[in-house]
Amino acid sequence: MVSDVKGGRMTQQLLGQPLLDQLRADGYKVNVSHNRIPATERDIIEEMREDRNNWSHDAKVTFVRARSAPKYQLREAGEEILPFGGVTIVRVTKGDKEYVAISTCSPLDNFDKRQGLIRATGRLLGVMKKEKRVAH
Repeated sequence: MVSDVKGGRMTQQLLGQPLLDQLRADGYKVNVSHNRIPATERDIIEEMREDRNNWSHDAKVTFVRARSAPKYQLREAGEEILPFGGVTIVRVTKGDKEYVAISTCSPLDNFDKRQGLIRATGRLLGVMKKEKRVAH
């Protein structure tokens, strides 16, 4: 499988979509979900963003699965999402084995699907390497 390593770390070009494509070619079932913070949580998030040095990691925020639709359509459907914070979840299965990796974006930062996918697949690769499911 993937073996291009620089200084002990995978290059970003090999993570994200290229890794998922390779896993699919190797017979794995791959599921990716990007979850975002709905506009109904705006008050909690704005409070965190106002006091960046003193926000609590314990604040309870709900996430909704992000749909690939223009913002105006989401707003009209009452499903508006905020541009910051979110979670990317990568789930890979083959037979009875399942691997799950999560990348969380701080509510203080703008959500970036690509970066979330790169980080989650990097974590996924680390877990799979520990179990020797992929080549080093």
